[in-house]
Amino acid sequence: MLHEVLHRHKSAKAGRAYRPLPERLIEWRDRLDQGVLSTASPSFKRNQEEFQEIMHELLVGIHTDLTDAGHRPRKNERLGINKWVYDPRTESLTNWVSADRMARATLQDGCQLVP
Repeated sequence: MLHEVLHRHKSAKAGRAYRPLPERLIEWRDRLDQGVLSTASPSFKRNQEEFQEIMHELLVGIHTDLTDAGHRPRKNERLGINKWVYDPRTESLTNWVSADRMARATLQDGCQLVP
């Protein structure tokens, strides 16, 4: 809420009309769908590989920090990290990127997750 108050204030100060968060999220999601998440883009596979690599590096860092802090994982314990994107139009969440797998297509295309 505080972020939105500040955003509204900055918009007014810059002479721009305030646009509510759901409206901005829809626009942002559309840009993602037409850009880095577009399976029509020749760079889709490369983008997914780069996103997955970044998430994997974050996860390795978290494991290192936990180990340095004295945490010893249990036998069945598995830590993961994912980035989810919310679509206000459909009120749905999409797993955008994961540390241990990457999407090769969108759900509409029959998404295949590759470990």
